[in-house]
Amino acid sequence: MARSAVGDLNFYRVNRQQQPNFFDVHTHVNFQAFEQDAEKVIDEAFAAKTWMINVGTQHATSHRALDLAQKYDEGVWASVGLHPTHVEKNYFNEQAFRKLAKEPKVVAIGETGLDYFRLEKNSHKLQEIIFRKHIDIALETQKPLMVHCRDAYEDLYAILKEYQGKLRGIIHCYVGTPEMGKKFLELGFFLSFTGIITFRKNNDPLIEAVKMTPLDRFTLETDAPYLAPVPHRGKRNLPVYVRHVAERFADIKGVTLEEIAQASVQNACAMFIGKKV
Repeated sequence: MARSAVGDLNFYRVNRQQQPNFFDVHTHVNFQAFEQDAEKVIDEAFAAKTWMINVGTQHATSHRALDLAQKYDEGVWASVGLHPTHVEKNYFNEQAFRKLAKEPKVVAIGETGLDYFRLEKNSHKLQEIIFRKHIDIALETQKPLMVHCRDAYEDLYAILKEYQGKLRGIIHCYVGTPEMGKKFLELGFFLSFTGIITFRKNNDPLIEAVKMTPLDRFTLETDAPYLAPVPHRGKRNLPVYVRHVAERFADIKGVTLEEIAQASVQNACAMFIGKKV
């Protein structure tokens, strides 16, 4: 498939105050890995016409995500929450997170969810309790969830099903089967894909999940500084690399990069900032 240069994606205008070519819905420029060059990384993303949501995983990183977002009129937003792998060592200050969640530049609640890979089984109930507190905040603020899940898709689905028709959001870094993915889609959630799709061969269940996901029900992300896509695998990931995720997504779908880029931006804007592009 022929590829265009970033500047050749001409279905959007190039001005930063207008519409982007790409939208990285889950990144962490608010993390220590970008402490020395966060604004430079954001400027590089803007130069490539890429917007982003910086995602908090504790109160401090959530506050930092909001601080970054407030420096820009548009193009940078924040999501606030306590990552499930932090629930054992971090008190969930519900009042503090509710205050952050009401800020206009906060467009999602999370990173929240379930992670059975890193934590022992005795933490599972606590993870669920904290996850439900995030859900309460999402319902109160009418903002979407930024959902993390690892080795816990069945339990995650069971919880989200209780709120069917009331909640919206994305399943961040989806790596499950197409069958599981369909179940989340039926609940009204979107599936979000990272550079992991650039690592996998075409017969992988994750690739099959990409194939079955409708073009109006997906988003793209980097999870920077982690999960750098090919050809940058093993290096610090950057929001600008979401283009490579889009390229691989387009290859799997058998459509143009332009079509995937446009759909992903439309989906992200509709989900998180409440407007169509």
